Order: sequence, then structure tokens, then C-alpha cells
Amino acid sequence: MAAFLIILLAFNVIQLSLARGDPINYIIDNIYLGDVKGAKDEKLLKSYNITHVVNCADDHTSRYKDLKHIQLKMKDSSSQKLFPLLEEGYEYIKENSKGDNNIFVHCQAGMSRSGAMVIFYVMKAKGWDFETSYAYVKEKRSVVKPNHGFRKQLQEYSDKYIKKKDSDDSEEDEEEKKKKKKEEERKKKKEEEKKKKKKEEERKKKKKKEEEKKKKKEKEKKKKHHHHHHSD
Repeated sequence: MAAFLIILLAFNVIQLSLARGDPINYIIDNIYLGDVKGAKDEKLLKSYNITHVVNCADDHTSRYKDLKHIQLKMKDSSSQKLFPLLEEGYEYIKENSKGDNNIFVHCQAGMSRSGAMVIFYVMKAKGWDFETSYAYVKEKRSVVKPNHGFRKQLQEYSDKYIKKKDSDDSEEDEEEKKKKKKEEERKKKKEEEKKKKKKEEERKKKKKKEEEKKKKKEKEKKKKHHHHHHSD
């Protein structure tokens, strides 16, 4: 029984460490995502050339000697309103991720709150919808999983701003396509008219040539006839 418990305990520990994920993962652009363990390890952050930290947790405050940081106080609760906090985070990331700067975004576990922050960044920066952005971030850090309320808010944002943008684009595309089609039809018509003209000209030339030939023949005939007459 004791052995069984030990195995069970060991299994739980392994599972926990698997569920925890790495302290830091690279996601996109100059952005890294991780947990509080990563946030506390300034040496680790330095090794990734992190210059700015975005802390999305309300239950952990970081102190740094050399790193700039902001705190977006979010509770990991479905009722936590993400906006305008995520907008604030986005602006901070956008402003500070130029050049050699690297940004580390974290919360307690690097799953829900900071996950939502980075997914939002990807949505807004890349113009990808929620599903695409979530799948992308999860591929880079497998433990990412915003809570149900966060997912709902991100999905709503996506439906309102991203999808709409897409359909606007496609309307524009339709217009462009129509324009192109018209242009192509116009060109085709022109080409056909050119061909017609060419044919017409060739026909006229041929006719002329034939007429000239005919005339020549007539002349020859007349000449021959004349010649005949004389020799009689």
C-alpha cells in the first residue's frame, strides 16, 4: 500500500512539473512568456536578454535591479475584466519591443493571465483571429490556457475587431477583383480588335495582291495576244 502511494505521489509530482511548463518560452517577435519562477530568476532573464517585464498577476510583485517592468493587476478569475488592462499591456509591449529589447510576460503559472496577454498581443499585432492566435501561442508554450471567462472575452474581441477586419479586406478584394476583371476584359477586347484589324488589313493586302496578280495576268495576256497578232 505504501509503495503504491509513493508511486502515486511520484506520478503526481511528475504531472505537476509537466503541467507547470518551462519558466520561460519564446513566443513571437521579441516576446517571451513564462511563470513566476522565471520572473524571479534575474540571471535566467539576463541569459535571454530580457529588458522589460510585464507582470500580469495581482498576487505577485517583482523587484528588479536592472529591468524595467509594469504590473497589470489581474485576478485569475472568470469574472476578471481583461479590458482595458490588455490594451495597456499591448501598448507597453509594442513601445518597448523595438531593436534589441526583449519582453518577458508572466503571471503565476504562465498559463491563464499572461497567456491571455500574449494571445491578445498576437491577435492585435498580426491581425489573426482568436482561434489562430491561441493555437499559435499554445504551440510555443503548451501549458497556455486562459480561463473560460478570458477566452470568452478574447473571442468577443476577435469577433468584433479581427473578423470584421477580414471581411472588410475581402470586400476590398472583391472590388479589386472586379476592377482587375474589367481591366482584363478591356485588354482582351483591345487585343481582339487589334487582331480583327490585322486580319482585315491582311485581307485587304491579299485582295490587293490578288488584284495586282490578276492585272498582271491580264496585261501578259494582252501582250501575248498583241504579239500573236503581229507575227501573223
